[in-house]
Amino acid sequence: MDFEPVNITPRNTNSLIVREGKKTYAFDPWGTPEQWKGRGVSTVFVTHGHFDHVSALVGWDVSWYMDLNDRPALDWSSMFLPGTPTRAPRDLSDAPPVGDMQIIKTPGHTAGGVCFYFPSAKILLSGDTLFYDTIGRTDLPHSDHAKMLESIQALKNYGFAEDVMVIPGHGRHGYWGDVLRGNPFLK
Repeated sequence: MDFEPVNITPRNTNSLIVREGKKTYAFDPWGTPEQWKGRGVSTVFVTHGHFDHVSALVGWDVSWYMDLNDRPALDWSSMFLPGTPTRAPRDLSDAPPVGDMQIIKTPGHTAGGVCFYFPSAKILLSGDTLFYDTIGRTDLPHSDHAKMLESIQALKNYGFAEDVMVIPGHGRHGYWGDVLRGNPFLK
């Protein structure tokens, strides 16, 4: 498997392209469809339904998956999008397998937030649940601070090796050991 982090400004959103054999997957495709269509992506996964993680799906006819508990967040985010995604999301439980990817449910920032973990590659795509030195906002509609703290505790207890690369939804990447020591929410 091949992993290619993609950062598209102005939101500083971290997206990820994963290539497995002849298949290419995109995670949290921010930006416009034109920025993604030429990359050979056949399937999209999103950590949550906020506009800055799904905007490329407006005008892009591609299958995509999210936790359907995030429909309210997606509906709320639609007021920030220039249209609606071309296709409706499908539930993550129906998603095709991508290598040894594990889906970790992490509600809090949104009701259906998830993280994607690739154990063999030692990569954790944490969306807006966990950042290098903080956690995702919980003052937005459909957020829940208590659930966010439970999700952060679950990530802390997951047993990640110190050299797992954490790629958050925005901003700086870092190794789990550094995040664990430097993020006050993981103390």
